[in-house]
Amino acid sequence: MHLKLFKFLSDENTLSRADWLKIIIGSVIAGGAQALILVILGGAAGAQDTDFLNIRFLVLFLLCIAIFITMKRYVIYETTKLTLNVVYNYRVRIASKIGRSSLKGFEKLGQAYVITTLSEKSETIVKGSRYLVESGTGMVMLVFSFLHMALISTSAFLLSIGFVIAGMLHYLSFSKVVPNFLNEQVNREQEYFDAFYHLLYGFKEVKINQEKQEDLLKNYLNVIALDARNLKSQTERYFINLVIYGQIFFFLLMAANVFVLPQITTLSPEHITQITAIVLFIIGPLGTLTDSFASISKANIAIETLQSLETDLDEINDTVHHVDQNPFPPQKAFQMLQMKQVYFLYPSRDGEQGSEFSVGPLDFEVSRGETLFIIGGNGSGKSTFMKMLTGLYQPLSGRTTLDHIEVNSENYVFYRDYFSIIFTDFHLFDRLYGLKSVDLTKLNALLEEMKLDEKTKFRDNQFTNIELSTGQKKRLALIIAIMEDKPLYVFDEVAADQDPHFRRYFYQTVLKELKQQGKTVIVVTHDDHFFHLADRVLKMDDGKLLAVSKETSIFAEEE
Repeated sequence: MHLKLFKFLSDENTLSRADWLKIIIGSVIAGGAQALILVILGGAAGAQDTDFLNIRFLVLFLLCIAIFITMKRYVIYETTKLTLNVVYNYRVRIASKIGRSSLKGFEKLGQAYVITTLSEKSETIVKGSRYLVESGTGMVMLVFSFLHMALISTSAFLLSIGFVIAGMLHYLSFSKVVPNFLNEQVNREQEYFDAFYHLLYGFKEVKINQEKQEDLLKNYLNVIALDARNLKSQTERYFINLVIYGQIFFFLLMAANVFVLPQITTLSPEHITQITAIVLFIIGPLGTLTDSFASISKANIAIETLQSLETDLDEINDTVHHVDQNPFPPQKAFQMLQMKQVYFLYPSRDGEQGSEFSVGPLDFEVSRGETLFIIGGNGSGKSTFMKMLTGLYQPLSGRTTLDHIEVNSENYVFYRDYFSIIFTDFHLFDRLYGLKSVDLTKLNALLEEMKLDEKTKFRDNQFTNIELSTGQKKRLALIIAIMEDKPLYVFDEVAADQDPHFRRYFYQTVLKELKQQGKTVIVVTHDDHFFHLADRVLKMDDGKLLAVSKETSIFAEEE
């Protein structure tokens, strides 16, 4: 069990063999110095009539204490630094793999699973590594202590080793049971956090609906929390029993050496006292080994969970086969995007035939500088089409080309870079990530035009405030998108949640300026008042795209 954690730290770290050797040697020296303290104290106790010897033993005692503290501190510090480095590397690698994951796969994986795994399990491994050092040093100390016991009495050594073997057999049988309980506990806690996220992200809906709140809390969250508590309580009961067993084992070991040993050997009372002192001295290290079992067991389960997360992310990596060189023309030279017979299918969750939802097959094309509106009801397939269009979903069949160059799994990473998007579930960033230089004059002008200059500023390369209203957040997201200066823009209901002034500003000013700059803009909208401002209007209906005359709206305004 201990080897699993050690192997994980070894495999994940870049320490050289020399560095590992220093840590191992430091543990051996620390354990040896701790054992020598026992020998020195025993020698000093038998030499009380000689002042010279007492001074010598005192110096040796202080020297061993200094060596023990120095080596123990070095080993713990280096191991902790090593573990933190492993956790850092793991987090960096996981973040990188999330960035390479497909959207569909990541949506299925779930945010709660990723966040709780990275946060909780990392700390569990750090704690387990500390106990790994403690148990390693303790083992060395025990070896030296038993060797010292063997020099005093072979019978005492064999008797004590017999107790240790019996304890180890119990330990091994116990270690086979605990991981199962820990796994069940981890799975149940993950279910709890999944449900808890509904409480966090659905706070408004839960707050306004008392029945929904009671149902979520009483029938789901509290039930799962109770199961998790019971499983944890059962697991901790095993660990507590192990600790109690360890204490009973210490008492029996001491009793055997005090009561049984004199009956089977001719040891003098002085030797019995020395052996008893050794047993008392090793109680601490043995207790540490017992305590380490719980933390290292939990660390092993945490390692399995982290490795499972990484495996899941590897399976949804959509950049495995991507080429290193961008095959598409420069962004400013973009001319046309075409989709031919593209098709996407959502498989049914219950496995029943006919309950799947599909988008396509459909044909679509848009040219440089074109402003295109897309309309359609909820569930018509607009969002899925937008995700296929921007390369977030890869269609099951069909062909997409950018300036007559086919888009495929090898170049999707470059294709997606031609877009700037604002979906309905957009995330508002606090910085202009990805921009090497920021035109502050342009940025401040946009903040002023969209009436956000009093709400937030751009200082020290970040916005001072992003806790804005829904409409204000959309306007700030629009500013960020404009600053990205991409050839293709996709805006999904950006004008929604805006007052009439900003709604007109978006359609009549922002879209007009983007068109003058040669930008291609695709807008998902229900604002038929402004259909006349689009070059074309398309309607999504049951996964199909249909052309709509922009003059059909009775609300069309004159330009």
